[in-house]
Amino acid sequence: NKCNTPPAQKNKNIQLTTTQIGSSVFKYFIVKMKISILLCIIISVYTISIVNCKICEFNTNNMYLYSEVIECFHSIPLNETVKQETIETLKKSSKLYAFRDIAKSSPNPVDIPMHVDLDKELETIRERPYQYDYEFHDDLRYLYDQLRDAHTQYYAPLSYSSILGSQGIPPISYINENNEQIIAVSPYISNKLSEFYKDNFDITLKDYVGAQITSVNNIDAMDFFKDYSEHSVGISKDAGTRFNIGLTMPNPAPNNNQLDVNPLMGYWQVRTKRNPFPRLPVVTYNMVLNNQKIQLNLPWVFQTTSNFTGISDFMQGCLADPAPEGKSMKKSSSKFNKAPSPIIVDRSENSFGDLNHDIVNDYKKKLLKRHMIDDTTQNFTLIASMDSLAFWELDNNTMVMNLNDFAPRIIPFYKTVNTAFTYAIEKGLNKLIIDFTNNGGGNICLGQSFTAIVQELLGQPSDPSENKNWAASDIIITDLARHMIDNAVKYNVSNTPWSPGFYDSQQGEHLDNDDTSYFFPGVPHIRGDTLGFYSKLLHIDNCGDYAFNYSPPKLYTPSNIIVLSHGFCGSTCAMVASHLISLDNVTSVVAGGLSTRNQQQPFSFPGGQVMEADSIFQTLNSLNIPTTGNPRLSVFPNELSTNADFRYCIRELYNKNIDPVKYSQPPSEFDYAPADFHVVPNELEANYPEYLWYNVMKYF
Repeated sequence: NKCNTPPAQKNKNIQLTTTQIGSSVFKYFIVKMKISILLCIIISVYTISIVNCKICEFNTNNMYLYSEVIECFHSIPLNETVKQETIETLKKSSKLYAFRDIAKSSPNPVDIPMHVDLDKELETIRERPYQYDYEFHDDLRYLYDQLRDAHTQYYAPLSYSSILGSQGIPPISYINENNEQIIAVSPYISNKLSEFYKDNFDITLKDYVGAQITSVNNIDAMDFFKDYSEHSVGISKDAGTRFNIGLTMPNPAPNNNQLDVNPLMGYWQVRTKRNPFPRLPVVTYNMVLNNQKIQLNLPWVFQTTSNFTGISDFMQGCLADPAPEGKSMKKSSSKFNKAPSPIIVDRSENSFGDLNHDIVNDYKKKLLKRHMIDDTTQNFTLIASMDSLAFWELDNNTMVMNLNDFAPRIIPFYKTVNTAFTYAIEKGLNKLIIDFTNNGGGNICLGQSFTAIVQELLGQPSDPSENKNWAASDIIITDLARHMIDNAVKYNVSNTPWSPGFYDSQQGEHLDNDDTSYFFPGVPHIRGDTLGFYSKLLHIDNCGDYAFNYSPPKLYTPSNIIVLSHGFCGSTCAMVASHLISLDNVTSVVAGGLSTRNQQQPFSFPGGQVMEADSIFQTLNSLNIPTTGNPRLSVFPNELSTNADFRYCIRELYNKNIDPVKYSQPPSEFDYAPADFHVVPNELEANYPEYLWYNVMKYF
């Protein structure tokens, strides 16, 4: 075999150390390499040895093992210049971070424990010695994860972020027949992974579906996943929601007709730019299936979303493209074709190939039989659907709206909504479940308009001047923000979050773009033992008003609407859910999480507005503020020379009626609001969450 033979394929240059892997589940094999005139290097890390002839040579068509990836990462030394400039840019840009003060000391240390002084921690990382470039970037990722906000994160340069790791075992949690919460293997298995493990290790993943996982790496399974979710899942401030996100998160799919049946692979199972690189190359699972104890040693598997020809190419892929002539804005490396997503947490990033739907369907039949459920007891009739939206009729009284993002096509969205509610009016379906399972957010104005529609259906006419569906917000006023506001006025730029003309007042009056009275001198707040200044409460101008043209008859009362989620209802979804719950008094139910915690929030990262690094620098450019060549003492951040990415929440929302001048309650992000009811599902409901709909009907 030649040295450039693609690694980690059947009968291709794979060598396992059998005494270290050691498992009765494996049928060990050693493929002997035929030595050619080119001598290859044997790379040995922990338990796996892979023949690799060129470090950092990756192809999107192949799959790789741990040692090849870690060898690549450990081939790139730290660049001190990059380290220093990255820290400076993050510190200066963080002056736009809405929660920079309150994150230092949470006002609710019981439900939202947080003590993160971002400036101080960035200085600690600045002074910390690193051998490898990746270690530095991963420490930054970890720091931002501790803010537990999907709106505020740091991502390593794109070469690193393009490497995705996965485990073949999809864990799920539920309450068993003994009323114990356990971890088990769900049926959501990737075809691609199944083939890889079968071809290379003679492991048949579907054989483990339904098994109870008793321990992972010799740690009790519940304790293991609670610890992982506590320290490595950084996109929610609620412990129960983080636990859900760490596991596989199936989408409701009645009759297998839902357009998006694939689940979100949990943050344990699929390693993306948001979560840590695995610490060990192999995971040891102890399981029980049909009263038989099983041990399975499963290697991590990696694939890449971009091709690399070696170390030089991999390092080049970490650099930002040169700025176009006359422009200061640097785009991400063209190798990656990076495009912004309207969804705060993109569902595609946590996928790892198509599902084996036969396994999913066969296991559902098994569980339905076990729970004695058939079409005569629980059935689902599709009313209307599109993209990530579907409406279902459950019985003669109840309709379910299942929406898993706020980024659909606008006109088809309203047509589908109109079709469904017209049907509900005609059929007298006067109970509504709004299921926001796995909804990562999207268009905030679409969210506000949808809230207005629900208010109309509640018989609460929502005229824009009444502000009934508007989420009050403010921005932090720092030296950087002051410069941006001043320049927005000076150059008459009215389309940025630092432009007065971007907003309306709390009374619904549009602000002139030269009216800075809502920003200066600022509203003082002491948060995190720090005196800071914020704008007065504002609303985005003309956002979602088009929904007020839709005037359906009253169909519901607040007690006949249930908002359902697993806690992962983020950004725009959080704004909509919190408004319906706190202002319109609809019932809220949250599923999953930890049975030992009675309370759990039905939404996450309600923040206000996220802004990525590219958008921050584009906004600064539009305000005639330089983003390159700024000296260290300047308040203006410089763009990075790498294509590392970061994001900050730059506006904060409030989910209750408050005094528009002197408001003392914390913003929604730190205002813990548990759901009315908390349900930990059984095995059927955990694996197939559409059956939760029938369970939660008792809360009407």
